[in-house]
Amino acid sequence: MLGILALIGLQGRMVSASTEAQMRGEATYLADQLIGQMSVDQGNLANYVTTSGSCSSANCTAWLTNVANTLPSGTATVTVNSTLVNVQVNWTPANSTQRTVQVSAAINF
Repeated sequence: MLGILALIGLQGRMVSASTEAQMRGEATYLADQLIGQMSVDQGNLANYVTTSGSCSSANCTAWLTNVANTLPSGTATVTVNSTLVNVQVNWTPANSTQRTVQVSAAINF
C-alpha cells in the first residue's frame, strides 16, 4: 500500500515537471518568434521596446496578446540597445512563483 501511494506522489510530481517544461518551452518559442519578427523589421527595432506592458509596433502588440493568452499570467519585456535585443517572458503557474525566460540576440543590419 505504501508503494502505491509513493507511485501516486511520484506521478503527480512528474505531471507538474512536465507542465513546467511545456510552459518554459512555450515561453522560449514565443521569445524566439518575436526576435525573428524583429530581424525582418530591423529598421523599426525601437517600436518593439515595451513600456508599461505595451509597445508601438502592431506586430509587437499582437505578440504581447499571444503571450498573455498562451501562458498563465503571461507578460513580456522587450529592450533594445543598438542592435542587441533582449526579450524576457514571464508567467506564473498556478500556486507557484513567477517564472522567467530571457532570450537575447544581436540583430545586425
